[in-house]
This record gives sequence, structure tokens and C-alpha cells, in this order.
Amino acid sequence: MIMKKLALIIISLIVVMGTACSQQGKNQVTDISADSLKASMNQTDIVILDVRTPEEFADGHVEGAVNIDFKNADFSANIDKLDKTKKYEVYCRSGHRSAESAKVMNGKGFNVSNVTGGILGWQEKGYPVVQ
Repeated sequence: MIMKKLALIIISLIVVMGTACSQQGKNQVTDISADSLKASMNQTDIVILDVRTPEEFADGHVEGAVNIDFKNADFSANIDKLDKTKKYEVYCRSGHRSAESAKVMNGKGFNVSNVTGGILGWQEKGYPVVQ
């Protein structure tokens, strides 16, 4: 009886450890700088994603960026329409919404990086925005 209980405990621990290890790779997002974003702008396999509101986007954004508003109720559905074969570099105003967006995207199987500092960090570097 004791051996059965011990075996059951060991099996339970193995299952729990296996589950934890399989989840470890999920929701891990790479952070990149504005300099890294600038360096990757001309790569055709990378999509620059701005997750700010349409009004913020209209005030100025990184050239070539696609806008999907993180605050929009359809955010998840809009993300599902994107091409998973591409790599996404996501930014917002300061980095919070993009970090949350990148986690969502990573959980859906996207290859995604978060641009730390957002558009503010981009502009601090003196990089241009378009309207």
C-alpha cells in the first residue's frame, strides 16, 4: 500500500514537472531596442505592429507599421488574421501595451518581439515618424 502511494506521488510529480517544463517556452517574448527595430525595418519577413489606438497612430508612427489597437475588443480576432510565418516587432507608446500584446501573440504561436520604450524610445533616438 505504501509503495502504491509512493509510486502515485512520484508519477504525479513527473506529470506536474513535465507540464511546467512544456509551459516554460510559452509566453516568453524577446525585448528589442529601438535601434534593433530600425535595423530590421527593410527585412521583408518582419512586420512592424503598432498596438496603440488609431488616434495615436494617426499622430505619428513608424514608417510601414500596421495598426491593431490593443484596447479594441476585437484585438484577439484581428491578431488571428495575421500571417504566422512572419516575425512581428510590436510597439506602443512606452512599452506596456506592446509587452502585453506580444505575450498574447506568443501564446497564439507567433514569433514576436517587444520594442522596449515604444514610440517614445524611438523618438528619443531621433528616428522619424510618419503621419
